[in-house]
Amino acid sequence: MMTRFSCVCGLGPLVLFACLAGCRSVEKPGACFPPEAVDHLGMKVSVDVDLAGIGKDTIDLEGTVAVHRSGPQGPDGKKMVGEMIGASLRGKSQVFGDVIAVHSPTQPSPCEYTCKGPGSYQGHFAIHACFWLPQHDLFIFSEEPVRVEGTAEAIPPVGQKADSGPVQISLFDLRKPKANPIGVVTRARGEVLALVKLGN
Repeated sequence: MMTRFSCVCGLGPLVLFACLAGCRSVEKPGACFPPEAVDHLGMKVSVDVDLAGIGKDTIDLEGTVAVHRSGPQGPDGKKMVGEMIGASLRGKSQVFGDVIAVHSPTQPSPCEYTCKGPGSYQGHFAIHACFWLPQHDLFIFSEEPVRVEGTAEAIPPVGQKADSGPVQISLFDLRKPKANPIGVVTRARGEVLALVKLGN
């Protein structure tokens, strides 16, 4: 799941998307990674959240994430970097009610992959999280990223699962960003379900 999902945001938990500028990569001979592109990925995400005065629960979310990834990097073309440029996920919790998640429009959520061999791409995302809980009129964010890691068999990483493991990422009320934290993310997990074709 997401794994710091995103922030002082215009949440749409984990939408939409600062634009990245950059030069197009030139594919290196024998490189592990495809050319630079923007991938729109169908995602399933689970986030364990504990909020003071409300309770704790696992929030299951589904939606789409946009990632701008580079082409092959490094002298051997075995590295790829990128950034989440948009996210829109929705879910429901028995404790928190409806939840909307978006990436932070003000804090980057970068990723990096390393090619370990054919069909093996070790990667991580550092996700800044924003969550809107309409039943509680509460918009929360993380200043620190949630780092999730996993291995993909291909790029784009359809089928990849990623996990943060146990963490303690503080959550803050957007209306009182300088106040003490009101909760924590204790774990995030995610799975890439499909490559979404736009315009179909």
